[in-house]
Amino acid sequence: MCCASHRPAHGPGIPTQITRLVEGAMSAMNLTTVIFRSRRSSVWSELKRHVAEWRSRGRSRHEMMGLSDRDLSDIGLTRTDAEHEGNKSFWMT
Repeated sequence: MCCASHRPAHGPGIPTQITRLVEGAMSAMNLTTVIFRSRRSSVWSELKRHVAEWRSRGRSRHEMMGLSDRDLSDIGLTRTDAEHEGNKSFWMT
């Protein structure tokens, strides 16, 4: 303790137990905060990954729709295949 006025009047046993309980509770609260933050950040990371994937699909499908029939033939697709793929919603695989 810092000075005589802050020393426990009950003896060393009880305040030490209380201090340990409080410290244990604070550690649990800190751990809960860390877990919550990591879950929140992992959810945010997952959402960002999905949005990036959706944007990539949209760009690829848009580019594919602009290919000539000869270019589509070179990659083994027909115009019908390209239109079918191009008409899918961005979230569909």
